[in-house]
Amino acid sequence: MKKQFKFYALCLAVALGMAACGDDEDTVIGGGANGGGETENGSGNGGGNGGGDVLGGTTPLLADLGIKAPVGSVDRNEYGVSTYEYDNAGRMTGGVSKEEGTFTFDFNPLKATVVEYADGEEYSRCVFDKMELNAQGFLTYASGVEYPADKEGEDDFNEKITLTCEYDSEGYLLKAVKHVLYGGDEGETEYTYTYVWEDGNLITYTDLMRTKDPGQDWDDFGGMDTYTFAYGENAVTNSGVYLGQVVRGIYDYFFYSGLLGKPTRQIPTAMTRDDGATEQLNVTLDGKERVTLISLTGGIGKGYNACAYAYDGQTAELP
Repeated sequence: MKKQFKFYALCLAVALGMAACGDDEDTVIGGGANGGGETENGSGNGGGNGGGDVLGGTTPLLADLGIKAPVGSVDRNEYGVSTYEYDNAGRMTGGVSKEEGTFTFDFNPLKATVVEYADGEEYSRCVFDKMELNAQGFLTYASGVEYPADKEGEDDFNEKITLTCEYDSEGYLLKAVKHVLYGGDEGETEYTYTYVWEDGNLITYTDLMRTKDPGQDWDDFGGMDTYTFAYGENAVTNSGVYLGQVVRGIYDYFFYSGLLGKPTRQIPTAMTRDDGATEQLNVTLDGKERVTLISLTGGIGKGYNACAYAYDGQTAELP
């Protein structure tokens, strides 16, 4: 948010399909992943388990993703502390992303609204008013517009954002592409993220950012970054957290809402970057076997803390 996408393109070295429907098909509204939604022509027979994607009804039930307990708060070090809220059924309804702003999910149809405040007043707003889910209930397409609070409807100040995602049959994210078109003829930025999985574990993650000025060709900014994860004999079962190394670029609340698929089955024991630096991942669990801390040692500094996680209304804080 913060109209910072252009800034990211200049300053970050690491950043992290829409189903085409024929005119003779009904668009399902509120069907979610379990079917039963109402079609636009009022037939009421639409469902998410049929062919094609549907306009989303709700965020997923996290228990269906194998998540033991919804994460209530995450401290992602330089990205700050985020908090998440859920309904009684275990669906995310809103929260505060330190990186993005205060967000809410509206259901039936699914919509995400993110508001950033400055000095107690609304500074900017981003609204994803079209969100399509596949039959598994995961996000395949989202489109939205971000604009300064006092510039709504003024194209020169808007940023048009699209996100397209692909998954395997088990519900793991394979590819995500985020595209940002800047108003005022300021060009565009595209982020591509790819994921390789094996037996439910994330093996490789890559990200590529490129920019394009009006009338110019695409420019790969900084090339591609690759992270490779290893799982030793002491790898612990993941209670339901998303690795901090991949929760960037794409909005953290899309991950923790479950909209972007399942988290890795185990927590890796080591991570190697494309420059050859390898770090060991150390995991701390609480008495309920929930992940509360993932810290890194080696590579970028001994004792570097990656992420802290909290539950049951507590706020995460790195030690």
